[in-house]
This record gives sequence, C-alpha cells and structure tokens, in this order.
Amino acid sequence: HYNKFVVRFCPDNEEQSQRKFVQLSKLRDEIARDIDEHVDYLCSNDELYNLATHRPGNIQEIEDLFRNVRRATPRLLDDEYADRVLNILRSNNSEEFLNEIRNVLAKVDTNQNKQKQRQKRKDKRKQVYVEKFSTKSPVYENCKMYAPNGELLSNCDRKKIAWYLTKGLAEKISDDPLSIRLSFEPNGRKERDHSNFDNDFYVTDRTNQCVICGAQENYLRFHIIPTLYRQNFPEEMKSHRSHDVVLLCFNCHEVANRAVDKFKKKLAEEYDVPMIMISEGLLIKSQVEQVKKNAGNLLKHSEFMPEEKKIRLQSELLGYLQALIPDNTYIRDIIGDSDSTRCSKELLTKLNKIDFKKFKKASQSQVKTRNDHGKLLTDKVDDLEGFVKRWRIHFVETHNPKFLPPNWHVDHQFQRTFGVNSKFRKDNTEEGEKQAEGDITEEVNLKKDGNEAK
Repeated sequence: HYNKFVVRFCPDNEEQSQRKFVQLSKLRDEIARDIDEHVDYLCSNDELYNLATHRPGNIQEIEDLFRNVRRATPRLLDDEYADRVLNILRSNNSEEFLNEIRNVLAKVDTNQNKQKQRQKRKDKRKQVYVEKFSTKSPVYENCKMYAPNGELLSNCDRKKIAWYLTKGLAEKISDDPLSIRLSFEPNGRKERDHSNFDNDFYVTDRTNQCVICGAQENYLRFHIIPTLYRQNFPEEMKSHRSHDVVLLCFNCHEVANRAVDKFKKKLAEEYDVPMIMISEGLLIKSQVEQVKKNAGNLLKHSEFMPEEKKIRLQSELLGYLQALIPDNTYIRDIIGDSDSTRCSKELLTKLNKIDFKKFKKASQSQVKTRNDHGKLLTDKVDDLEGFVKRWRIHFVETHNPKFLPPNWHVDHQFQRTFGVNSKFRKDNTEEGEKQAEGDITEEVNLKKDGNEAK
C-alpha cells in the first residue's frame, strides 16, 4: 500500500519525512505478515504519516503525539516493536531512502506498462468479438405489407416479402420502400383502432440503434425475456414476437446480461428452482468423462502415484464402468474381450479413447444433458402473461431505455394468431382442421371470383 502513497506524497514535505514513511511502511508490512494480521490492525496510513512527519525520539514523545491528536497509540508501537520503530525515526540514512524511492517509481512504471498491455489485449479481444457477433446488415428494413384494400398491415423484412411473392400470395407494388399487397384477406383482421398501441407497433418504422444509449453501430439483438424461459412458452406467445427483441450495443448488452443474471437468481429463489439443475444426463456425462480421465491418469502416472490414490482411482473407474455397461453398446464394443472388473493396461488404453458423442448416440435411453431450470420454472408459472410483463418492467426500470420503438409498451399483447399458411398454426383438433379447410376454400374462391371478374 505504501508504494501508491509515496508517489502521491505532498511535494512540500521534506525528504526525510518521506523516507521515514517508507521505512515505517516496510516494517509494518513485515510485522503484519509475521503475525498474520491486516496492516491496518497495526497502524493506519494516517498514523504512519504523523510518526514520519513529527519524528518523536522516544516512547514518551510518541505517546504525547497521539494524545494531542486524540488517538490511541497504534499497536505497531507495542513494546516488542517499539525499538525497531524508534531506530527508523532516529536514522538519517538518506541514500537508502533515495534508492527505495527509485525502486518504488520503477515498480509503478512497470505496473502501469503491464496495465496498458493488458488493456490493449482486452480491447483487441473485444474488437474480435464485436466483428464476429454484431449484426452484419440492418435488422429493421421497414418493408411494407398491405391488405387487399390498401390498409398497411405491418412492416417486415425483405425475407418475408420474398416468401409471400414466391408463394404467389402477394404482388409487389413499390420498390422504395419495398412494398407488397396481399392477394387474400388475412384471418381475423379488424379495422385498426389507432388509439391502441398494440395495433400501431408493427406498422411504425423502427431505427437500427441501441434502445438504451442510441448507438447506431456494432449492435446485436437482445431478448428481454431470456430464451431459457421463452423457448418453453406456447407457440402463440413466442413465435414471431419481435416486440420483446430489441437492439443493444455491446457495452449495454454486457450490462443488460448482468442484470438478467441477477433477476434469474431472484426468480430461482422465488419459485424454488435452482439455477443449475443436475439432470440424469449430466450425471452420466460426468461419469463418462471421469472414466476417461481416470484411465488417462492411471496410464501415464500410475508408477509414480501413491498406492492409496491408485486404488481410489481404479475403484472409481470400475464403479462408473459397471453402471455404464448395461445401457450402452458403444462402451461394450470398446471393452470387447477385456476384463471389465480389472484395470489392465489394455482396458485403460481403450477407455482413454472414449468419445462422449458416440456414447450418447449409442445409449439405449435418451441422454439429455441440457439444464432444465428454464422448463421447470416456467412449468411452475401460473400466469405466463404476468411473467412476460415482469421481464418487460424489469428491463425498463433497470436500464431506463430512451430509444425504444414507438408504441412499445409493457402491456403489449401477449399472444398472437396464425394465418392459414403459417407452419405454427395449431390444427390438431377436428374443429381446427375444419377451420383450416374452410379458410383455404374461402381463399381459393376469392381468387376464382377475381379471375372471373377479369
């Protein structure tokens, strides 16, 4: 600690006071290490400063000094250390002090150079990350999709425009901005209520910028409701829900991810679902990896290994192996004719080449190694819409985003419907199948009527 203090020492202080401060600091550090205590337990920097600047010559003067500043005498001045302190205060070896100061400054320069080098490496890694993961083209292309009567239905990207044109479900009506008009009446379309922010969100142009700070480059998508939970929602709550996917620059993305992690932990406690769920698949994977690791250690180091450790590794390996053999043909093929109850060199050599991907493929029962926290938690949520709203409120209150798209709102509609041609439409029930058949027939009839009119 005294290194930083010395380089900031007031230039008006005389050289001898600075030297005393350095020497007393070194003594304090040495004694603190010997008695395994923090340096402040012995003496604070302020108390060292008083000693160095006043330079009392005996114990009585020291006691008077601290009495005057209304402080207790520091433990550094206990009987067993007092003589060493007084020797420093009485010494006049200025050359020793100058050498010490030079060493301190040299160390400071070295540390500063190391910090600069570390920062350069950190900046370089970040630049590589930015170039790799930032979006390569504008996210919002603001193409227009119109209903047959000319009403603007939504903004979309070029990919969706191309899909409708390829399927023959629309005709292009403009190149700038790229716009299409559907050739059929979309399901469930109502007259737009412009007082409802839900209706206007998808027809408003959006800017490609960070919604928190407004940066317009090096941004990437951020899911307000983490994918860990969202992937377990029903299709009508997760498919094509761009409202809850916003753009953040890299700096804001890092901050937002840290906030998300904290909120996840809060939810984990609230619903009593641990963040790390050890599934049966993860346990099996750890067993396979331990078998391979133990086999490698026994092959390479057994002759130098203590007998007790060798027996323990062999026992672990054989125990895991006996549990894995019945359920997996890959393990049985690896072992072959080798004795699976004894750790021979032949068996260890074979087990050291285990590939978990092949093991997983050959397993008779399904080996799921994913963390089930998200599914278990969402299964416990009674009100998914309220759950979604909590995440939206958390994002707004935590980051105070100033550049959210117009008509973005925490109460935005939570579910959507799907058209006839959507792969996400649920037609599992007989009623749903009849509805789909009726919708398709109606669309075909509309096209026929149009052709006859022509």
